[in-house]
Amino acid sequence: MQRHTSPVHNRVFHPGSLVLAFLLFILLGGPSTAGSREIFLGMSAAFTGPSRDLGCKLYQGAMTYLHHVNQQGGVHGNTIVLLTLDDGYNPEPTIANTIRFVDFDDVFCLFNYVGTPTVTRMLPLLSKYVSRPLYLLFPFTGAQPQRKPPYEHLVFDFRTSYQAEVKALTDLFRQRGYSRFAILYQADAYGRSGWQSMKNALAHHDLTFVGQASYRRGQAFEDSFEPQVTALAATSPEVIISIAASEAAAGFIRDARDTGMNVPIANISFVDPNTLINLLAPLRSPQGTNYFANLINSQVVPFFADPDLPASREYMTLIAASHDIPSRPGCKMPINHYMQSGPISFEGFLNAKLLVRMLETMGSFPDPKDLPRAFAALDGEDIGIGHPLRIEPGHSQISNAVHFIAFSNATMFPVDAQTFQVTEP
Repeated sequence: MQRHTSPVHNRVFHPGSLVLAFLLFILLGGPSTAGSREIFLGMSAAFTGPSRDLGCKLYQGAMTYLHHVNQQGGVHGNTIVLLTLDDGYNPEPTIANTIRFVDFDDVFCLFNYVGTPTVTRMLPLLSKYVSRPLYLLFPFTGAQPQRKPPYEHLVFDFRTSYQAEVKALTDLFRQRGYSRFAILYQADAYGRSGWQSMKNALAHHDLTFVGQASYRRGQAFEDSFEPQVTALAATSPEVIISIAASEAAAGFIRDARDTGMNVPIANISFVDPNTLINLLAPLRSPQGTNYFANLINSQVVPFFADPDLPASREYMTLIAASHDIPSRPGCKMPINHYMQSGPISFEGFLNAKLLVRMLETMGSFPDPKDLPRAFAALDGEDIGIGHPLRIEPGHSQISNAVHFIAFSNATMFPVDAQTFQVTEP
């Protein structure tokens, strides 16, 4: 676990720690001048295993902004410290990590958690700590459980839902006359959420799946996906929607293209485009297969390198200058490398930007119980992403936007519903 340490520091405590704070005050003889107050955040994510790129890039994007803020003096004099624990994209470690963050680290809030199967299993812990408010801010999942009672008031979302992403992809291909949809999905809560979202989206068009195949969570790029390819090919789909993790998505694309299945394959935002590029670009097939043809990803953030967006310009400037930010153990790529930039890292950057905006409204001594008020204050804010933030009544989600990216060889680029073209097999 990475944790800032200083000889003496005044930590920002939640109300249950005021007695301890008072004792430290007496023992140390009053306010300390040896360091700033520190706001500790707890992030449980995959930093090992096939989904490690998601955790690493989300962390590094967030740290790019938090490091910048801390260098400018923090927020009202408070330094923000991001504590991280690896869960390998598995629910049981996520639960243990959450308990440690709260009971041992006394974090201000939970932040930047990654994944549906992990987040859905730790949600009951949010209501367990009745002696203190415990909130999860901006998890990397578009699933429904945290958006519904009894947890919708304990989780604050930036990204839109998987329902919105899948509907946008389904509508995109329906507008082009496609009616035979198949689905590849991960066999867990994440996959089931996407499966249900696609079922609902197709029903809107009086359609249903022509084929479906699943795979187990944790499958790596090196694994064979030929059984899934064979099962879906037998149904003659015109388009395949993939509710997958990054390495599994890349492995499926490889095997599908190698067997001559050239129909469009669409991934949702849980699939990292950088990972697809890193895994697929080095492949060489005897047939000269273009693994990036007819490939599209939905995204919940605008294009990370859009020069017309202030947030994108700020992101690209800071990530290029972030040489002194240590990479978390397990995260191989240097943070200042251009290939590290992308939509996942940009989302982490925006999550941190939103968190800082919230803290700015909370004064010099923020209290976790004020987080709902601070989140509500984001409504109407402009953070430089091309549209103001909006919170719908009764919801704790700040954005409904869905964007698209496509690929030309080993390069991603932004597209919209009008310009995306499908190449006929």
